[in-house]
Amino acid sequence: MSEESFSTITSEAPHFFLQPFINITSNDYYIISCYVQSETPIDIMFKTFNTLIVNDFKYNISSITLSENKYIFILKINIFPDEIDKEINFFAQNQYGVAEASFILKFSGNHIPIKSRNELLGFTEALKVVKFEVPIKTQVTPNVSWSGEIQFNGESSNHDIKLKTEKINNDMYLSSMTITNVNRSTDKINYSCSITNVSNKSIKTIVFVTAPKKDIPKIIKKGNFQEYIKNRLKMNIYFLYISKTFPSIRWFKETGEEIKRNDDIVITNVEEQNDLYNGKLSINVSALHDQKKFYCLIKNNSGEMLTDFCLCI
Repeated sequence: MSEESFSTITSEAPHFFLQPFINITSNDYYIISCYVQSETPIDIMFKTFNTLIVNDFKYNISSITLSENKYIFILKINIFPDEIDKEINFFAQNQYGVAEASFILKFSGNHIPIKSRNELLGFTEALKVVKFEVPIKTQVTPNVSWSGEIQFNGESSNHDIKLKTEKINNDMYLSSMTITNVNRSTDKINYSCSITNVSNKSIKTIVFVTAPKKDIPKIIKKGNFQEYIKNRLKMNIYFLYISKTFPSIRWFKETGEEIKRNDDIVITNVEEQNDLYNGKLSINVSALHDQKKFYCLIKNNSGEMLTDFCLCI
């Protein structure tokens, strides 16, 4: 959903020979096209609020020259989880004046936070300390709340509970609940975590206890390379890791969508030698569709870990 407006100042100033256009047919990105005519050289820029837009993982600016004085300036906006409503402004300026266009993009309510694991990882040390971690993939700071109880045999409880949510990189947060003084093997911990985004959309998950964290899979090397197989160029993303018990792996796109095997995608997880495994995702380059980042969830009997891969193509 969008709204747009545009204006110019003088007849010699740049002007729009066609109305600026927003393509909103894709669920993955929006495209803004500005059709500008100017008899003299021009400078252009896209802005959101007070921030200049440049080419990065979120935005891509390009141009097409139609004739000596007619141009199309294009802004591609990749849609990420938890996008908030925003105003995009376009300016084309020459020595005589400026042409302006404004676009109001509506995102709220379209996305919910993505929890990058299917389960919460809990770990314990001799039932003294229990910690639950929830990794959350979201573009804006989420509201996280915990609820539940500890059932125990005894007249009183001295359990100490600490809650924490922290940003660990550009679009990942880690929420945790740590419970100390869990001294009784009969204690039953029953908690849930609710995650809410700016659109008031929520996801909820239940915590539980698994084996100690020290035995979860450990990555020792990772990377990517290209190769031709049967005249098709493939991108191979791989990692070597150690696991004390037989592991499973699952691959995800940056949006959180799980990657499944098909004619263009091969997923393997092979034991090279005792406790050393090689996980690999092989994709036909023609099927990448501008995907530059991937996640792999590795799980064994002791727990799970998440690792990411950035491609330079």
